[in-house]
Amino acid sequence: MKNRHFSFKYLIFFFILISIVSCKKDEETIGTDTDVTKLSNNIAREWMDLNADLVKKTKGYAPPIAARTFGYVGLTMYEVAVQGYDKNYSLQGQLNGLTSLPTASGDYNWALVFNAAVAEITYQLFAPTGTEEHLVAIAQLKEKIKKEYADEDPSIIEQSETYGKTLAEAIFEYSKSDGGFEAQLDPFQQPFTMPVGDSIWIPTGSTLKPLCPKWGTNRTFIASDIDFGIAPAPVPFSTDPASAMYQQAKAVYNQDRYNTQDQIDIANFWADDAGATATPPGHSILITSQLLVEKNANLLQSAVAFGLMGMALNDAFICCWKTKFNYNLLRPVTYIQRYIDPSFTTILNTPPFPSYTSGHSSQMGAAMEIFIKLFAKNTAGDYSFVDFTKQRYGFTVRFFDNFHEMADECANSRLYGGIHYPMDNTTGLQMGSQIGNNLLNTVNYPKVF
Repeated sequence: MKNRHFSFKYLIFFFILISIVSCKKDEETIGTDTDVTKLSNNIAREWMDLNADLVKKTKGYAPPIAARTFGYVGLTMYEVAVQGYDKNYSLQGQLNGLTSLPTASGDYNWALVFNAAVAEITYQLFAPTGTEEHLVAIAQLKEKIKKEYADEDPSIIEQSETYGKTLAEAIFEYSKSDGGFEAQLDPFQQPFTMPVGDSIWIPTGSTLKPLCPKWGTNRTFIASDIDFGIAPAPVPFSTDPASAMYQQAKAVYNQDRYNTQDQIDIANFWADDAGATATPPGHSILITSQLLVEKNANLLQSAVAFGLMGMALNDAFICCWKTKFNYNLLRPVTYIQRYIDPSFTTILNTPPFPSYTSGHSSQMGAAMEIFIKLFAKNTAGDYSFVDFTKQRYGFTVRFFDNFHEMADECANSRLYGGIHYPMDNTTGLQMGSQIGNNLLNTVNYPKVF
């Protein structure tokens, strides 16, 4: 009996000791910067917001080039986060051509690793055409975030920043071989000669050269995404009023004549012209940022979301551009002015590249699948939200009940604007959706949502 009492006392002491150690461990972990699942989304969002701002302001950032930038910034965020969480989720060996990345080995402050890595990749991507003001903004954000961790051990700060920069440098080196390296220096990728024919795209404004005509030859992040790089052929070209092609153009013509004010507002809301806003992929990135706030996501979740979204947007634009310059279909304004009504004008300015398929629709189809997987309540895409991302550019908000509704509105906006045939939008959405789903089904990523 005495021995049992003695053992019981020590058993109680053992549990008390475990409890104290456990509590102390919790105190040391929660709110510290050694666990990416306990860091907030603020760092990731601040950097993506700056990238969106730089895309708007920096010379040469056409939508495909912007999508590429978001892809590599997102990839960098992702790799930092999984190194601090579980290295088995690294995209090394999973992405097309990504064979080697430096792995983490030591004590790090992951907030500082993240900050240094994203600062480095952002600087490298924008340096070719960024102004001094733009590059200063990158340095200032880096220092702002670093100051929040001024009390950290100096050796940990140094190790963290060194590893972050080394990781970003490796990803930047990887980016150099994808076909889009420093494309902002020459977004028209000259020399390039368009074919000639009745169905072939011709300039529709003051820009006489097609934008990014070689973009479809770029390396995609997911090798199999290029399988979607050439959509089914558009309807056969014809000027016969009974033909499917004529009816596609007539649908644009009639829509332009009978647009409601709401449809005109929708066309303008989703236009996202380069230089005016953060471009269409930037709009998708800013929606991602907004949803991460609504979800109160941690740093790991934010890095996974930005990583998947950036890669999906990049691959969607490559595949869309491959389709555009495979078929080289003339724009609706050209067809309508030639064969239906010479006085026809569009609500939106027609961009300088072929019509089929729609870049807006393609990238939004891909983005939709990422949104549904990470944020929706069900596979139908139900998620009520208000898109207020364009308020910074002077637009009113838009209300949506699910992500399919949002994607359809984005695609239809190009019909309302008079710059895309209906088939451009429906096929673009379908292609983008396939690309988004292919990414989600191919990559082994942390299921943290």
